[in-house]
Amino acid sequence: MSGIKFFDVSLRDGLQSLKRIYSLNEKKDLFHKIISKHKPHSIEVGSIVSPKVLPQMHNSLDLFAHAKKMQIPNIYMLTPNLKSVDIGLKHGVKNFSLITSVSEEFQKKNINKSLDDSKKELSSILSLLDNNDVENIKLYISCINECPISGKKNLRYIVNEIDYYIENYNNISEICLSDTCGTLGFIDFKNIIESITRFHDYRLLDKISLHLHKNTDIEITQSIITYATLTGITRFDVSCLENAGGCSVTMEKSKLNSNIHYDDYKLFL
Repeated sequence: MSGIKFFDVSLRDGLQSLKRIYSLNEKKDLFHKIISKHKPHSIEVGSIVSPKVLPQMHNSLDLFAHAKKMQIPNIYMLTPNLKSVDIGLKHGVKNFSLITSVSEEFQKKNINKSLDDSKKELSSILSLLDNNDVENIKLYISCINECPISGKKNLRYIVNEIDYYIENYNNISEICLSDTCGTLGFIDFKNIIESITRFHDYRLLDKISLHLHKNTDIEITQSIITYATLTGITRFDVSCLENAGGCSVTMEKSKLNSNIHYDDYKLFL
């Protein structure tokens, strides 16, 4: 798996899907397990959100402070809005995960904003980060195939939305295509990548990462990952938690598909 960069989302996307609330000490133990056993290139330790929305994330800043003291590189925090970015900066966060989607319905339910308002806020966020000592900015683009609320999206529309972020936000260091529902098909994925590279240099794919959820047909997931690596995509989100992951804010628990596990990638790559 030479050249592959794993971005661990266990402590954020993985835990947020679980009903039991993890204590800070339990999260610290999980963090140390991930760092020592799996040695990911980057790790997301939580999200700065209201505990009323996601109680699981209430101690994310405490976990970040613990990780910061250990001087572990590439520690990320998910910050869904301008207020949370400002809080992150005040706590010394250097690597930010931001979120958007290609679905109006998803965006309104997930962060209570329209896509237009989200784009305006994203511009304000990036201006703020530009004026601070920030290392990396990752942008999740959710629903690149299907929205859990409004269903499958038009392929041309998806590509146009992805292209908007590529063209307008040069200071984003990583654009993460997120298959929120875990239903992305190989042909649709191939068409998305071919469409992106038709208008941009193939070297752009070094900036693209994938956040996949296990498809009910595991061979489809394997085909997507294999094709991605062949085209030059080397960044993949991963989790050490079995049967965990997914947007619990927008999806029913019964419809959540889990994150791709480290062991899965050993089989795929």
